Amino acid sequence: MLEKRKKQAERLQEAVAHLKSIGKIRFQKDLVNFVNYNHQVINKMIKQAPTDEFLYDFTKTFNEIFNENYIKFGTGTLLKDDVETDTNNDNVVWLKKQLEKKDNTIEFLMNELTLKNKKIEEQFEEIKKLHRMVEIQTEPISLNKKVGNV
Repeated sequence: MLEKRKKQAERLQEAVAHLKSIGKIRFQKDLVNFVNYNHQVINKMIKQAPTDEFLYDFTKTFNEIFNENYIKFGTGTLLKDDVETDTNNDNVVWLKKQLEKKDNTIEFLMNELTLKNKKIEEQFEEIKKLHRMVEIQTEPISLNKKVGNV
């Protein structure tokens, strides 16, 4: 387990070096601005043994740059772009775009459904009010009440 963590730390060091090379950070301590850890914790994670939580936060924060499987497990390449290039398969890119379109459609439909549900709830409340008004107007006259001079 310790060996696995050391390898992950090495891959994190590689990722940090890349972030420096592209100008995303100047120093390792600049990671504080991206992940919710203090400098000492970041140092320990990168130099010794990262926790699963730190790996998750790091890969989530930089998911547009790094291949999560590489950082966590050592499979593939460091950069996400390299993963797509290495596959050299237009179908992968096409499928990814199709999934993004589907995700957008699902999100749109969920928003529409939420709006429709709110409208239905409002209409239901209006129906309940009208029903109460009809009940009040059609209440039977009590026999105990006198109706005129009969």
